[in-house]
Amino acid sequence: MNSLVPIRLALAGLGRIAEYQLVALQSLGATFQLVAVCDPDPLRAGFCPAGVEFYANLQQLLAEVACDAVVVATPTRTHFEVASAVLGAGKHLLLEKPATTSLAQFDALQLAAAESGVVCQAAFHMSRGAETDWAAARLGDITERCGPVRGFAGAFHDALCVDGNLHPRAPSVLGSWLDSGINALSVLARFVTPEALEITSAAFVRDERFPVQEIGSTVKFRGSGLTGEIMTDWTRDTNQKSTLLRFAHGETLRLNHTQETLIWNEDPTTTIHCHRGSSRLVDHYQGVFTDFAMAVGSGVSNQALARSLHRLLFAAAEFR
Repeated sequence: MNSLVPIRLALAGLGRIAEYQLVALQSLGATFQLVAVCDPDPLRAGFCPAGVEFYANLQQLLAEVACDAVVVATPTRTHFEVASAVLGAGKHLLLEKPATTSLAQFDALQLAAAESGVVCQAAFHMSRGAETDWAAARLGDITERCGPVRGFAGAFHDALCVDGNLHPRAPSVLGSWLDSGINALSVLARFVTPEALEITSAAFVRDERFPVQEIGSTVKFRGSGLTGEIMTDWTRDTNQKSTLLRFAHGETLRLNHTQETLIWNEDPTTTIHCHRGSSRLVDHYQGVFTDFAMAVGSGVSNQALARSLHRLLFAAAEFR
């Protein structure tokens, strides 16, 4: 595709995350042209940007709108069905995380993309945070000084089940491990090789009152000379996310994904501020969409990385 011609894009799903996606797309106007949005709830037509056509039916959109690609930001349980329709129509696909609810579904989508000659890209927005980009860009220098990564601890907290009250959006993301675990894994993959990791244990916290798979999880890993864990928790009255990296020579680096900062050895005087000007999630999606444009232009998606992360995601879930 000619990089000088904007990618004609449709957006399926006008939920919470679309608010940030739309702003990010507007900032990349030379790269993308938003031509249509789709949501089964006609009341959400009011969120549709001026001059962009709204559809309540995806099949009608795919039949009537001249678009090159579709962003799927619908509830997780609908991803496979919606993504299959997009790929069947021969459109490039950017699919929100987690891409599917099983590895078999993930592989089926990649096969469908290959058969249609389009790319199927997974959207790992958390991995494009300013603090993560800063550390990943300097990883060579850091490991030369501190040695390789030997341990990690991800802590991803979302206030979606506080004082026994389940947030309305919680059921759409199915559970804390599927929703936050894939975020933590995508960050981790900027610093370690996910193919080398295996799950050693996984424990889940459930509340039978709620229609979600779990409200908390602790998953432990090992591989290639390192160990680590990822913890997710919906019960704390805070949205706080961090990744701690431990290096061979004893130093640690904490990435605070909420505050967009880094801290060496838990010493606040070493704090590095990485905020790039946009709101945090808008900044994330600017990176996601830039990566997607490159994938469309080259014909090469992040399929291999995405499969590695989803392999770990679903391997942990088998411990339930």
